[in-house]
Amino acid sequence: MKNSWFINICIAAIILLITSCVTKSVINSSEKETYNGHIKSPFFDKDSVCFFKASIYTYGKSLSGILAIKKQHTDTLKVSFFTEMGVKFFDVLIFHDSYLIVDCIPQLNSRVIMETLTEDIRWVVLWNLNDLSQPLQISSPKKELLVQYFYKGNWIIGKMSSNDFPDKITYAYGKKKIPKFDVTFNEYYDGIPRKIAVKHHKFDLRIHLSYISFAN
Repeated sequence: MKNSWFINICIAAIILLITSCVTKSVINSSEKETYNGHIKSPFFDKDSVCFFKASIYTYGKSLSGILAIKKQHTDTLKVSFFTEMGVKFFDVLIFHDSYLIVDCIPQLNSRVIMETLTEDIRWVVLWNLNDLSQPLQISSPKKELLVQYFYKGNWIIGKMSSNDFPDKITYAYGKKKIPKFDVTFNEYYDGIPRKIAVKHHKFDLRIHLSYISFAN
C-alpha cells in the first residue's frame, strides 16, 4: 500500500474541516405530511456478520479489501477491514453514538478519518434506525417516496421503495439540510442489497461495497 494514498486521505480530512461552513446544494422539502411507515433494515436478520468486498476511492487513489461487519451485541458492531491476504487495516467497535479503536494502522488512526468512516458504516448497515424521529413524507416532483427524519441534530432523508426498504439514504445537516453523504442500495436479493455505494458531497471520498458471504 502506497503512502500517497494516506496523504490523500489526510488532504480529504483537511478539506472536510475547511469546507464545513460552505453552503452547497440543499434538499428541497416544501410540502410535508406525517409518515406512518418506517425504514426496514435487512441486515443481521439471518447472519450476525456481513462481509463485503470494499473499495475506497479518494483523489485518484484507491484501497481495496474485505470489510467484515459483525453485530456483536444489540448496541455494538465490530468492524474489521483487511486485505484478501489477511493484512489488517483496522478493527473498531462502533456504538450508536461513539466508537472505540481496537487496532488501526497509524496512517488511518485520525479522529476525522475514523469518525467519517464509522458514520458511513452505521448507515451502510442502517444501524441507527432507532435514533430517527419526527418522520415526515416529502412531496417529490418525481413522484418518489421521500421521507425525512430528525437525527441527532441533523437529518436523514430516505428515498424509499414500495416495500419500505431504502433505495437511497442521504445524511444532511443544518437548517438548510445540506447533503453530507449518500448511501445508495442496489440489486436486492433475498432481502439484502448486493451493491452499496457511499458518496460524500463535501470532499472526494467514495466507497463501493459488494455483499459476499463466506458462510455460504
